[in-house]
Amino acid sequence: MAAKTTFISLLFLTNISYAQLSQRFDSLFTAYHKNGLFDGTALIADDSGIVYQQSFGFSNQEHKIPNKPATVFRLGSLEKQFTAMLIMQLVEKGHVSLTGKISDYLPLYRKDIGCKVTIEQLLAHTSGIPNYTAFPNVWNDSLRLCYEPSYILKQFCSRDLEFEPGTKFKYNNSGYFILGQIIEKVTGKPLSAVIKENILTPADMVHSGLEDHILPDSNKATGYYRLAGTYVNEPYIYVPNTVGFASIYSTAYDLYLWDRTLYTNKLLSNNYLRSYLSALFKVDPEYSYGFGWEHARLVISVNDTVETMEHSGAIRAFRSNIFRITSERKCIILLSNCANQSSYDLFSQAMKIFRIGTWDKPGKLLTDTLYNLIRESTSDSAIEIYRDLKLNHPNKYNYSSSSLEHLGERLLILGKYAEAAAIFQLSTKEFPSYTNGYFYEGRAYEKLGKRKEAIKAYNKAVLQNKSSRV
Repeated sequence: MAAKTTFISLLFLTNISYAQLSQRFDSLFTAYHKNGLFDGTALIADDSGIVYQQSFGFSNQEHKIPNKPATVFRLGSLEKQFTAMLIMQLVEKGHVSLTGKISDYLPLYRKDIGCKVTIEQLLAHTSGIPNYTAFPNVWNDSLRLCYEPSYILKQFCSRDLEFEPGTKFKYNNSGYFILGQIIEKVTGKPLSAVIKENILTPADMVHSGLEDHILPDSNKATGYYRLAGTYVNEPYIYVPNTVGFASIYSTAYDLYLWDRTLYTNKLLSNNYLRSYLSALFKVDPEYSYGFGWEHARLVISVNDTVETMEHSGAIRAFRSNIFRITSERKCIILLSNCANQSSYDLFSQAMKIFRIGTWDKPGKLLTDTLYNLIRESTSDSAIEIYRDLKLNHPNKYNYSSSSLEHLGERLLILGKYAEAAAIFQLSTKEFPSYTNGYFYEGRAYEKLGKRKEAIKAYNKAVLQNKSSRV
């Protein structure tokens, strides 16, 4: 399949210049930006180098400072691939074993779990340790406080197992926090120093690092939530609480250097690099998880499927994605400081441009349409029109659970609690197994002072989370 898709791509590129290709990418991203679907920096590369790089929107809305290629973004969970690389370097040096247990490196961690969970299980999200960032209200309470890592490790990352280690996959930030603490314990250095010494400096990534929350950077973007043309500052978070799994920042160009470095032996020798680039746990036929990377397949057309090595990141309003098609040495990097980013659609459309030179125009945001209706009339009217649109115009908008969450979350930020409660009531009726809907419904009721309704919704969220596979 890789040979076939490469042939298709090369056949198309013989009839179009790179300048024309870049223009088509620009038309794609401009259209998405105009529809409120992308603010940030996009970088697209193939085996010849950077094909396209451009920035959209503002890094600071208040002062109208535009996003630019030098803008620094928080990457969220993209940090996992760097944490995993550091672990693999320690494995190569003989300081850590993939079959070693947590207790081998963190003696103070609770023994009954620490003696069962391996390093590989932490890497692959199969440890069974509960994901502490999924605990109710943790983002709006605990993660806003300044904690010592030892406190987070003990109070948040040491709870009873949800399942037997190695038997299931459940995405888990706690595991990568623990890995970060293991790296610090083994090396005797802060994770920020270890990553700079062993990855960032060798890869020439001079505009990247771990968030220290102290040193200012004029190029750092501010995060915003957007709703129908209105931009609202993201709520505060103490980013160092996410060290190991979501505290890194970078530029699109630095991530391009990271991508190119992974084709070399600068960081690992051949055998260990091959392992790092491979999957650890097969979740289903189309998806596996490896060393901080997702391994998936994208169907572009009936006869064209590509295998990707990718990951997404989200921390507050920041969104980040890196898609690697290693068989073609292609890389698509999307960094945004506005949570409306439509990354997987953009990736698919960018690949269509590579393949056939065309792309599909994006539709309007359902959230904008519904919010305008709420402002003009009532939430009941908006819900009635939502149901009519979904029934009679199923392809006009994205009617997924995330679309309703997108609207409800922003209504909470804007202080429209009754409207938010109504939207999340709709969400839980439309998608009764979707955990976040119940959680946010509880928050809305809590803000309205409806304690009984809030507790009922929170209890449902907890029950759903316990039975959820991922």
